[in-house]
Amino acid sequence: MEDLLTIVYATSPHKLGSSVSMLKLSCDLIKCTEMKDCKIIVCADAINASSRFSNSRSEKEYQQYLDDIPIKIPYVQLKKSKKHIGLTKNYQQAWEGNGIRTPFVMLMNHDTAFADPILEVNIKSLLKNWPQNINLLSFARLQHGGLSEEWWRPQPLQDFG
Repeated sequence: MEDLLTIVYATSPHKLGSSVSMLKLSCDLIKCTEMKDCKIIVCADAINASSRFSNSRSEKEYQQYLDDIPIKIPYVQLKKSKKHIGLTKNYQQAWEGNGIRTPFVMLMNHDTAFADPILEVNIKSLLKNWPQNINLLSFARLQHGGLSEEWWRPQPLQDFG
């Protein structure tokens, strides 16, 4: 599997402050599956100046969180953005500096451990039988019986240039 798939987690400030427990649980979960030998990259976005995390306390907690990732999850490669770039561009950091060398990439969020249906998917079989006309498979988080509109909103294509 390690020759087929790289796993990329996006992270940003979150409710747990400086604790890496949520991200560590998500990464450790992967280590208990058929993807255990796959490279894991964590892409960290910077704080959005207009978010509730844009204050001195949250900034200190987030910096501690980022400092702790390589210590508490030493098997991941950490890539940090110097400024807020948003979810899509945050994921794109994984490709910088030869970070991705596999034909498939699985993009996940730091709270994937709480999306248990991911454990029901036979990823290895899926990759070996991948249809040529499909280029994206997304496990979107569900919220209140439907897709979360705050995470999945239309974006003009020119914004991703």
